[in-house]
Amino acid sequence: MKEIDIQLTPHVFRHEFSIISQLSSADRFDIVRSLSHIKPETTMIYMKSFLSGSSMR
Repeated sequence: MKEIDIQLTPHVFRHEFSIISQLSSADRFDIVRSLSHIKPETTMIYMKSFLSGSSMR
């Protein structure tokens, strides 16, 4: 099995939270509020890397 080197930071946890929430069909505005973002566009940046097929992991 190949070993993967991942640096877990608060930023990574925020991205993962938004992705898992989206996959669990959470309301996008609930995700925005959970991340304390003022603009929904900011939250979409977190999810775009996953939705486009690239990953920050």
